[in-house]
Amino acid sequence: MAPCSEQQQQRQQRPAARRSTQEYVVEMLRCAQQRAQRTEPAFLTYEEFSLFAKELKRAAKGISWTSPLSLDRDGEDTKRSRTRRRTSTRSPQVFLGGSCNPTTWRQDVAIPLLQDLDITFYNPQVSDWAPELIEKEHFAKTNAEVLFFVIDNQTRNTASTVEVAFYSGLRKQKLVLVVHPYQSSGAKIAGEEILDDEWRDLISSQRVMQLLAERQGMPFFSNIRNAIDGIDKVLREKVPAQELQSGKKGLTQINESGVLEKEAKENVPVNFDQFSASVVDPKSNQESEHFLYNDTLGRNISSSRPLKSSSSNQQPSFDVCLCGDEVAVPLLKKHGLKYVIPPSKQTDWTKQMLQSNVTIADRSRVLLFIITDSSRALAELCLAAYYIGLDYKVVLYVGLLSEKSIINGKTLSNIAIKEYNRGRMYLRDLAVRQGVDVLDSVSAAVEVAARKCIKTSAAR
Repeated sequence: MAPCSEQQQQRQQRPAARRSTQEYVVEMLRCAQQRAQRTEPAFLTYEEFSLFAKELKRAAKGISWTSPLSLDRDGEDTKRSRTRRRTSTRSPQVFLGGSCNPTTWRQDVAIPLLQDLDITFYNPQVSDWAPELIEKEHFAKTNAEVLFFVIDNQTRNTASTVEVAFYSGLRKQKLVLVVHPYQSSGAKIAGEEILDDEWRDLISSQRVMQLLAERQGMPFFSNIRNAIDGIDKVLREKVPAQELQSGKKGLTQINESGVLEKEAKENVPVNFDQFSASVVDPKSNQESEHFLYNDTLGRNISSSRPLKSSSSNQQPSFDVCLCGDEVAVPLLKKHGLKYVIPPSKQTDWTKQMLQSNVTIADRSRVLLFIITDSSRALAELCLAAYYIGLDYKVVLYVGLLSEKSIINGKTLSNIAIKEYNRGRMYLRDLAVRQGVDVLDSVSAAVEVAARKCIKTSAAR
């Protein structure tokens, strides 16, 4: 992307006290538009807005434009001293993504190991922020040979799990992950005790993210050192990332105690009576029926090849696959749409259950995700990002949590609201950048989904 002009850089170096708020806003919009090479009217992505808003706040306090600042995706402003990053004008070999504050895995473990192996990297967790870092991070992330994500148990990881799910579906780069499972309920995150219902949601999100990545052959490790040894083999010996951890021994899972374990066999018997989806056909006299996916149906779909929604050789079974809140059901009935609701509110996700979920999605014209403030919806956020990566026909409504939001009879802390909204905003921004319809109301989302169904049906 083209850098800001010399004149802009000179204006950025002026003392903040001499510049008005309007000057800052105009400068930010102009710089963001130039760097992203946008031809549309000036606008900011959520990530750009967050960073620029902090700049305005600092400017209001009389701090220079070029003063230190960093915004971590899954944490607060970084206060630690800057760690020298081994980067160059060329693409880095490794992008360091995943959990941020209060974790120090990058500085303490990953970076020293990468330096010893003479592997170049990009570390987005910095102490001195400048506007051009938005461009640099995007460039590094999209051009790195390996995306290395560490998902730990010290943060809620709301945006990082969504990001991993998206790149798992996109499959344009090698993805290597380290997962530290959440411990038993009662543990603390950001100084807050995690109660049973939130712990189950966090476990579900981490498990779904892992299943999505493993479904695409992405390797998992339990510690950073082993993962970086594997990355070194990928870079120097050209070993395929999928061979770093054999999938023949079974799927890595996280059990209820938060411990990583292996399934003894690939095809474990599953009671698919537990995996039923409520299907309503408005043309039928019946109010509803249960559609059960059996084991054979699930295995007819390749678990390693991306699936396109409404494939040309198979007529869709459903108009809409409704994920998330069922508040949209009356509107779907009003439009006369045949819909299916795949279960997603459980913590005991298995490979077979995910396969059936993907099968349902593959046999639907449109995937409609309705994310309201009545639940954390962490697994649904991951699934939405994954299907966006696979280029399914997705329509989104993603509401934000507030201090008035009540989940399972409990209000949320300000810290929890901020962290969960970070994941929702990241998904919305991601969807917009990928050209996915993101609506501001449930009714509008259903309207768009209905139009897409009509258009898809007419095209056949």
